[in-house]
Amino acid sequence: MANTKPAANRNASDRKEDARVGYQVAVSLWTYEGEQNWARFNVMLVANSIIIAVLGLAATSQLSNQGSLGPLSVVLSVVGLLLSAAWFLITVRGFDYQKYSVHHENKATARARLI
Repeated sequence: MANTKPAANRNASDRKEDARVGYQVAVSLWTYEGEQNWARFNVMLVANSIIIAVLGLAATSQLSNQGSLGPLSVVLSVVGLLLSAAWFLITVRGFDYQKYSVHHENKATARARLI
């Protein structure tokens, strides 16, 4: 069956459909960025938890009973602090990416309303 719509209406319809698809893609990307933020957060949480567990184990081991925890506790404490600083920076950057995605999603929504 032949398309009976005038060319002007077909173009407006196509533009609306393109805007809808663009909006759906923008929302999908925004959702993906949020999921990535939480995945990075969970990885860093596990890494810090492992360091805390090892520090706790070292503190309650036989070495602590002798009064000498040795360099292990110092090294793990420094690594934990560095890991926490990296965690903070990664989280800040992840939220910046998410803000960027939301900004562009808002622009896509505004364009979709104009069409």
